[in-house]
Amino acid sequence: TVTLGAAAGGFTGFVQTSAGVALGGVEITVRSGDFEKSTKTPTSGSVGAFAIDALETPRSYTLTFTLEGYTDQTISVDLGSGDTLPIPVTMTGGQGAVAGLVTDTDGVPLGGVTTEVGCGGTFSASTATLTPSSAEGQAGTYNVSEVPTPADCTITFSNPGYVSQTVRAKLEGPGTVGGLNAVLPKAFGIVEGTVFNNSIAIGDVIVELSSGIDPRSTVTATSPPGAYRFADVAPGDYTLTFRRDGLATRVAIITVAADVTVRHDIDIPAGS
Repeated sequence: TVTLGAAAGGFTGFVQTSAGVALGGVEITVRSGDFEKSTKTPTSGSVGAFAIDALETPRSYTLTFTLEGYTDQTISVDLGSGDTLPIPVTMTGGQGAVAGLVTDTDGVPLGGVTTEVGCGGTFSASTATLTPSSAEGQAGTYNVSEVPTPADCTITFSNPGYVSQTVRAKLEGPGTVGGLNAVLPKAFGIVEGTVFNNSIAIGDVIVELSSGIDPRSTVTATSPPGAYRFADVAPGDYTLTFRRDGLATRVAIITVAADVTVRHDIDIPAGS
């Protein structure tokens, strides 16, 4: 009488993120009853690959995959006589980062912009873009790390005097998602111009800007002659009134838009 035992079996496979990035250092534990065997995926060479052999067959096994920052994966497998089965594993989790640059509409980097990252209520963080006093070439940049992945996030940029902007970011797995840039238009406009008398630029002309509430006034310069300017003007309709002794009073109607410079030159004749 001859009794034939079943040949030993095993498992082979590859562990990766949902974005297809190989994961090294994953602890793999194989259990069956009182039997337990462990190994780890390599961190160099064949990163993410594993092979477990010399397992008794036929038998049912449970394989558990563990890596800090990722959700544990557990797989139950019936291993037939002498079988070596391929086990592909995808692990979710890990930490990622978002990065980018914030500028104004002229392409000038903006430092100190509040940058808020929110990911579906599971993660939130706030930072500010780097200022010009930071390392050369880094002004206006930001980087938010330790974002749990996978995640769908929104990044909101806000700065006094500018219109807030929001961009979306999708993190499939660990790593930095860069190029999440934003352009912030100014929230206010500018009104400027030159006042002439008989085609000669003149100073000391009172210029009043009014929307009917809280009028603002200035005086045209003597150098450069005739120039006037109102900054940080809220969008809307305004009247411009020009007055100077010996000249006729003139009134103009203008419309101001955000991040736009309205130029209004005027030639005022003599009069009272």
